[in-house]
Amino acid sequence: MSRSNLSLKDLCIFVNGGAWNESEYAVQGIPVFKVSNIKGAEIDLSNVDYLPISSAEKYQRHFLKENDLIIATVGSHQGLANSAAGRGLTVNRKIAGYLLNQNAVCIRTARPDILHQKYVGYIGKSEHFKHFIQTRGRGAANQMRIAVGEIKEYVPHLPSLDVQSKIVSVLSAYDELIDNNRSRINLLNEMAAALYELCFVRKQMPNDAGEKAAIESGPWQEVKLSSLITKLESGSRPKGGIDKSLKTGIASIGAENVIGAGSYKYGNERLISTDFFNCMKKGKVEQKDILIYKDGAYIGKTSMFQDDFPHKICAVNEHVFLINSKNRFMQNYLYYTLSREEYYEKMQALNSNSAQPGLNRDKLGALDVIKPPDDLIARFNDFVEPMVKLIFNLAKQNRLIEEAQSLLMPRLMTGNVDIDEYIEGAGARIAAE
Repeated sequence: MSRSNLSLKDLCIFVNGGAWNESEYAVQGIPVFKVSNIKGAEIDLSNVDYLPISSAEKYQRHFLKENDLIIATVGSHQGLANSAAGRGLTVNRKIAGYLLNQNAVCIRTARPDILHQKYVGYIGKSEHFKHFIQTRGRGAANQMRIAVGEIKEYVPHLPSLDVQSKIVSVLSAYDELIDNNRSRINLLNEMAAALYELCFVRKQMPNDAGEKAAIESGPWQEVKLSSLITKLESGSRPKGGIDKSLKTGIASIGAENVIGAGSYKYGNERLISTDFFNCMKKGKVEQKDILIYKDGAYIGKTSMFQDDFPHKICAVNEHVFLINSKNRFMQNYLYYTLSREEYYEKMQALNSNSAQPGLNRDKLGALDVIKPPDDLIARFNDFVEPMVKLIFNLAKQNRLIEEAQSLLMPRLMTGNVDIDEYIEGAGARIAAE
């Protein structure tokens, strides 16, 4: 058979995820990777289940290996562009050795002589592949299911191994830049949170020499959140819901994107018309707005937007609160306060006796918040604001890198760009700079 006619069925090994009952899970043991751990292009391991170590031999075939391609076979049916079904993820070192759960399939090359495993990963990320399998998905209402047999029928562009290696090298360079920036964003958030802990829990402040000095200013007060802010509002969406046929418009941000400063999933976006946005009286995002997850499973989760990230113009829907403080120097303090676990738990508790799950405006406004002296908050802000600005600068860089990669990938993966000419051209551009 000609290489140009080889399908994934001819080239790869397919391993279905295992199906385990809740009764089989253990408190610790072998971690299990689920479709729910795939958050856009990222891996979220904040909620992991385990199987007992004694299950290792029994479920040996379900263990993930580094560079495996995972494809979600079940997911929300919200239009092809946003469906979770068909979404691909390459296994990294963090989840190598996990067991793969049901509703996903693991794909490995069976022909390493003609198909590079890392190239398989980029096949899975390509829009051509995702469109191919999603158009063959089946399901009712909001649930799409993709048969593994349909995935096997995909015929990839299959250049020589040497060309595949070069394509992988170019595309992985983009991934490394993105991953490095994400690591820096996480580290900066951790540093800012640690500085908050030092200043407002341990009551110490770094001095000009970098030493920790005890804080003596006062008094510290417990006040209502409403006394510190001028804005506490949610947005809205058109009656009847989002018009999925809209190709252009204004991003309407939902609770799924309340995931922390510098983090955002563009693939989950919904659009509203410019006319609807212009008529909105509340819910328009402003500089340094804090976002609060208003209802659903993660009530009280927080995020913050700044410096035209994720968009210069955008709004939130009815499931998200926007908060802004009376004094601009206080906004970073408020964000890192409300991001703390203790405040997340307080906001969760505000909902505990509600027949209709969710935070309302009055309850959130009545939340008790510790307010240190203004001079201390201002000093904290002087330290943390450069970190926050760098977080959003890196986040915007990542968006540009992702866009560049998404433009290049389909051209490389279909052979429309000569990889040697591209590499030579890239080298010339670097030399010129």
